[in-house]
Amino acid sequence: MVAAEMDNYLRKRRPLSADQIVAYVRKLRKFKSNPCALELMDWMESRGAKLTLEHQALRLGLVSKVHGIQAAEEYFWSLPDKSKETYLCLLNCYGEHGMACKGLELYEKMKAMDIVPDTLVYNSLMTLYQKADQPEKIPSTFEEMRESGISANNFTYFTLIESYIRMNDLEAAEKVLEELEKVAPVHWSLYTLMANSYIKLELFGKSEVALKKAEEVMDKAELLSILAIQPSKSFRSGNRGHCNGRTVYIFAEFYLDKSHVTAALEILRDAKKMLTAHKWVPSEKLTSRFLKHYEESKDVDGVESFCECLKKLECLDAEAYGGMVRTYIAAGRTNPSIAQRIEDDGIHVGPETTKLLESVSGNSK
Repeated sequence: MVAAEMDNYLRKRRPLSADQIVAYVRKLRKFKSNPCALELMDWMESRGAKLTLEHQALRLGLVSKVHGIQAAEEYFWSLPDKSKETYLCLLNCYGEHGMACKGLELYEKMKAMDIVPDTLVYNSLMTLYQKADQPEKIPSTFEEMRESGISANNFTYFTLIESYIRMNDLEAAEKVLEELEKVAPVHWSLYTLMANSYIKLELFGKSEVALKKAEEVMDKAELLSILAIQPSKSFRSGNRGHCNGRTVYIFAEFYLDKSHVTAALEILRDAKKMLTAHKWVPSEKLTSRFLKHYEESKDVDGVESFCECLKKLECLDAEAYGGMVRTYIAAGRTNPSIAQRIEDDGIHVGPETTKLLESVSGNSK
């Protein structure tokens, strides 16, 4: 479809330059239209356009998202000339797919080739450790980065602070934030990260302070996109507080935007405790974002945890089970118990999911 539309466009209008087309590719990628973005790059090549090294890195990332890590590896090794950008992109791909071992092997090759690490490389390393559930290795990576004289950015500090939180070392996380406050402006996302941690520990006073700091450093547009926790009338006397449903959505969507899916799921798990005044369920859009992530990353354990969370929130439905089945198929896994679980939960799934259940149950012919 993309090729046909572009050919039709060129017949009616002026020719487009490669840079103009790549600009459209980046816009499509920004709006998560990765298949269309990749088709557009394929169309460029079919018309005889020679991709620059930067364009190859862009295409590599799209291949990984659309066709998976194996296809990305094949494309990477097929390139006659590999730039630092393409190596870094593949490193990022390994991080996105949680393949820490392969990522670290590639990093060693990069060092052997004298590809000098920079902020992006170290951030990718931290992401690898994060995806591999090895948060204890992130602080030492940060220290190596600092000793090498390489500056950290907001993502670096976000990942570092999150690693301490995951290791239940809130004191160390607070210390990092305090040191950063002395030398540079702090992005509001770091304050909301701390606020979320305080909420889970029921330290509502600290969470309120953190969110007020976030408000102080936000511009007006950012302020409209996030709501602060509102203390209940019994806050002072009972030392407890609550947040509204919109706040839960904002935290969950914030983590999803940053690809911190585990943290986003923790928000959903804590929703019942945080929203004591009324029953809360995630929106269809939010649920779809989780399910899409698990299917694309072939994360069977993740989708099982997500559906377990939905069940506790009393909103496990046919859409969630459909997403679970598709994730099992994407991962090439079977689970004969799913059909029985759907029946036990009294959920009616459509014909498409019913058909897919046959292969997941191991009954396909």
